[in-house]
Amino acid sequence: MVAIRAYKGISPVVATVLLVAVAITIGIMVTTWVTQLVTKQTDPSSLCALNTNYIINYARFNFAGDNQLVVKLTNKGIDGIYGLGFIVENDTRILQFNSSHVNITVSPSVSSTNKLGQEQSVLASLNLNASDLPTFGRTLTKIRVTNDACKAISAETSSITKYPTA
Repeated sequence: MVAIRAYKGISPVVATVLLVAVAITIGIMVTTWVTQLVTKQTDPSSLCALNTNYIINYARFNFAGDNQLVVKLTNKGIDGIYGLGFIVENDTRILQFNSSHVNITVSPSVSSTNKLGQEQSVLASLNLNASDLPTFGRTLTKIRVTNDACKAISAETSSITKYPTA
């Protein structure tokens, strides 16, 4: 006679514990994913990036033989901008000037309480003084204008009208 062995499955208690553990693990994974998605969508820097847009109308360097960079900006975005800074490049160096640098002037003046509104323009100038010129030279190849209102957005140009020194 052939003996038939009957194999028993796992007990109902173990099966229930495994199902609960799998359900909790899936719940944790979904919760983590949704939390990251919501955080990314409501991040202030990504929200400001949707409403901030400004362009460089023109850039002139050394116009009056004074090693000054003058940039005309126009705000095309919904949000106002303020706190303009510069990142200037040539073939060998990059110099960064934050918005509080003493060599930056903005006319008309803009600030966190007096922002540059939509379709308004401003002249921002950077005076490259004698201490910057020996290491940087008298050429510019690219300019980026930053702002304090939305640090994720900047405007840049490599179209710079350069004038010879007198």
